Amino acid sequence: MRPGLVALQFLTRIPIAMDRAPTGAELGGSILWYPLVGLLLGAVLLGIQILTAEMPAQIQAILLLVGWVGLTGGLHLDGLADTADGWAGGRGSRERTLEIMRDPRSGAMGVTALSLIVLAKYSALMILVGSEPAARLALLIVPVLGRTILLVLFLTTPYARSAGTSLAISTHLPRGPAAAVGIGTLTWIAMGMRGVGTWCVAAVLVVLLMVRASAMRRIQGMTGDVAGALVEVSEASALMTAAVVSASG
Repeated sequence: MRPGLVALQFLTRIPIAMDRAPTGAELGGSILWYPLVGLLLGAVLLGIQILTAEMPAQIQAILLLVGWVGLTGGLHLDGLADTADGWAGGRGSRERTLEIMRDPRSGAMGVTALSLIVLAKYSALMILVGSEPAARLALLIVPVLGRTILLVLFLTTPYARSAGTSLAISTHLPRGPAAAVGIGTLTWIAMGMRGVGTWCVAAVLVVLLMVRASAMRRIQGMTGDVAGALVEVSEASALMTAAVVSASG
């Protein structure tokens, strides 16, 4: 149970009291709980949508975005900004890219990436809230997909730094159970929620392949920032996919 609390503490801003720092094994085991944390986030977002269903679509979309960022503390947005800055300023150098990604300040490319991802999510939410069944399904499954694809990244990609929380997760990752959780969750969404679910799974898998390939070329692995960027781009892609399926159906 403790690894689940570690996952909740790490991925959200829900206050979790811990009597000590997590061990490496607990950090590694926490990744098995990522999809469930995503489901909790999706349930809260679904609640927000239900409570605001009578409001204009623009207001619903803004409130959902605020809730989304507030629940996660902007954790993955920070990773996206750092990754964008590193890729833009690293000039093809692994060491320079990693150095820039350590800098807590955001540069022009980081701010641009944040603006584009928020705009993409807002636009997709604007379309989705006009179709309540599709909106509610998307809000429930997209956070799950974002955190499940994160698990798959850790399973398939070496860590690029010599220290950090993500290194502990990667080192102590229970690979067999993690593979079962990742494959099982993606299959459940794709097969159990035909239509929107299938297309959203396809979208996040394509994003994973692209992000992983880029990270392997640039820094020969992944970092916590790359993981955060993957979550944000995956969520935006899944939301846009759901919006397109909803609008065309």
